[in-house]
Amino acid sequence: MAPTSEDLKQLRASRGYTKASITRLYNFTSNENDVGLSAMFALETKRTRIVELFNEYEQYNKEILALDEADAEDVADYEAKYYHILTILNEAIKNKSSPSSNAPVSSCQNNYKAKLPTIKIDTYTGKYSEYTGFVNLFRAIIHNDRSIDNVQKLYYLRSFLANEPFDLIKNLPLAEGNYEEALKLLEERYNHKFKIVNEHINSLLDINALVKSTPVNLRQFVSSVKQSLSALKNLSVSTDNWDPIILAILYRKLDTYTSRAYQLERDDTEEPTVTEFLLYLEKRALALENAEPSPTAGKSHHKAVVNVTATASPACSYCKSKHRIFDCSKFKMLTSSERIAFGKNNSLCSVCLNKHNGKCRFHFRCSTCKQAHNTLLHPDSANQPQVSLVSNLGHNGVLLPTVRVKLYSRTGSEVHVKALLDCCSQSSLATTKLIGILGLTPSKDNSNIIGAGEKSTDTQYSIPLDVYSLTMPYRVTANCNIMDKITCKLPQNEIKLDAINIPDGITLSDVDFHQPSEINLLLGADIFFQVLLLEPVPGQQERSAQPVEDPASSHPTVVNTKFGYIIGGGLPRQQTSDKNRWRWLYVPSGENPSDCLSRGTDPDELRHIPMWLHGPSFLQEE
Repeated sequence: MAPTSEDLKQLRASRGYTKASITRLYNFTSNENDVGLSAMFALETKRTRIVELFNEYEQYNKEILALDEADAEDVADYEAKYYHILTILNEAIKNKSSPSSNAPVSSCQNNYKAKLPTIKIDTYTGKYSEYTGFVNLFRAIIHNDRSIDNVQKLYYLRSFLANEPFDLIKNLPLAEGNYEEALKLLEERYNHKFKIVNEHINSLLDINALVKSTPVNLRQFVSSVKQSLSALKNLSVSTDNWDPIILAILYRKLDTYTSRAYQLERDDTEEPTVTEFLLYLEKRALALENAEPSPTAGKSHHKAVVNVTATASPACSYCKSKHRIFDCSKFKMLTSSERIAFGKNNSLCSVCLNKHNGKCRFHFRCSTCKQAHNTLLHPDSANQPQVSLVSNLGHNGVLLPTVRVKLYSRTGSEVHVKALLDCCSQSSLATTKLIGILGLTPSKDNSNIIGAGEKSTDTQYSIPLDVYSLTMPYRVTANCNIMDKITCKLPQNEIKLDAINIPDGITLSDVDFHQPSEINLLLGADIFFQVLLLEPVPGQQERSAQPVEDPASSHPTVVNTKFGYIIGGGLPRQQTSDKNRWRWLYVPSGENPSDCLSRGTDPDELRHIPMWLHGPSFLQEE
């Protein structure tokens, strides 16, 4: 969406507020008495604040200049104020920290600590399931400490937050009354039991499968299950009757040997329970640990050292991190053609994805085509010829409905996307490019998508996306399978707007529906029928008194949705004269267009017909 004058107005207002804050600090540091009577903590807080304010000021300047190159802001003046403030505060802090300082001491200075004690609390980044533990620990260590005032508590709170939680309260000045406000904002945003319970259940569903049973892997598996179940119980979620469901989930995560051993050893006369299952895994971990040969001395000790060295995790050849390339999330997010090219350019084995001489000692087969190569190097359907979803926009083209929607990235910034509304798709789709822009991490989810001509495409990942309307306060969650590419640009060719008379008084969701644009999101039938608003479109109830020459000609239809109005359907045939124009003629379903013209159409009758069943809505030549 192109920036508007309203965006520029908001940026200048925000810059003005920042400039006012810098000016107040400049006036404070210009008064020697005020600086001299201030406590050490107050000076350090103001120094931190001026750095934050100047960074914000520079950012606003960059954004405003990008929209208005003629902006007349005097940046040099505020740069001079910034350096003046920083110099005065640094000198005052240095003098007060010196033992020989003769600076005057106010009667209220004893209320401040010369230096805040170091307190370690894990940084909270916005995960719902971690909020309760974080806020309880913060309240126990800092909130309930009466020796710390509210300004210091707010300072501590800000230091323990990152990403979206920090952005939520960062604009609250370090003042006495803002501490409780900050806690209230965090409580309203993250203390949602439904979301927290969902995250703990998802952690059970997404727990890593045991590829090989080792004492460490088994104990980590048991620990993850116990943590999730304990968290659910602490949230007053009754899990007493969940044993069959949880066991069915956990059985699928076991490696073959552990699953077989458990089935052989358990008592068939008793119903299995989660407690008994986890106890068995703990006993197996202990048995495997005790059965490991302990290096004693001499030759055996040397052998153990060599073994450890040989099995140490090498650096990933793609991102250089401490994991193997087939576990690299960044490598997996590449398209198949990019993965294949990377393997060839770096002389990687097509089977094990490692570098070695001679024949590979592994015998992996691709899970898709069963050929002798790694599944990550299988060429997917995105590399095959693209099947278009729209016909040739020549004499009788078809326009697919598109909408503009809003998504939020991992950092909380808005991302506007052109999406295709497809009532014939059973699933929603997103491109790897979009997921990369959002900075989100998808979940493993092997699915097979069948298209026209029963051509199938395998997808390996999926992710739930919260999709927001740009025209009204509406949000819907779409569970999207991830593909490298959904379709070609839509529409394939530019559509001339002078051939379509759009009714007055409506707000199109996608104002650039006639311009070919990249499609990175497809919303399927489950979303399509949720967002429809079954009401008449303003301006489409007008009827023409002239006969329809070709009622079977192609025509687009305007439909109202919670994302705004959309246009879709057939397009009018190309006309021989530029003077030809088209206007809407409403024809209820089952009616002959000529009959509607001869008798007229009752507006009240139209209001009782669902909008998406109205039809066809012909365009009539004037």
